[in-house]
Amino acid sequence: MALSKTTHGHGSELWIKTGATLTKVAEVDDIPELPTSAERELYETSSFDTEDFKEWKKLPLKDGVPITIRGNYVINSASDALLQEADDAEGALEYRIILKEGADIFHVEGTALFYNLKRMNPKDAKRTFEITMKPVDAATIEEPA
Repeated sequence: MALSKTTHGHGSELWIKTGATLTKVAEVDDIPELPTSAERELYETSSFDTEDFKEWKKLPLKDGVPITIRGNYVINSASDALLQEADDAEGALEYRIILKEGADIFHVEGTALFYNLKRMNPKDAKRTFEITMKPVDAATIEEPA
């Protein structure tokens, strides 16, 4: 795969595990940031002996970036019920995001909290949903065999 090849996110899918198996929730229109992204805070280590610039270090812990995922839904469908179940869940759930890159397919997997489910019903367009996910562990990204 060429490093300079430009691709797009069309055909991305969200899968969530609320029972015994991962289930496809939806084809996703927008994942603005992948769960492989994380934030790390800095802390100041300057002392009275510090001259010129302040001294900083990185915190050893990373924090998952909250991501608002947008996709399509059908009222009272199995996917709609699964989205509601994920929103109602108290704890973190396993997820899989399937990404297509040309002929290649990649799986991003991990565990996240799902919350703030919103359903939209635009007048002249498809019904869409938004749900926020907060990763609680480091995501893996791999190309399945």
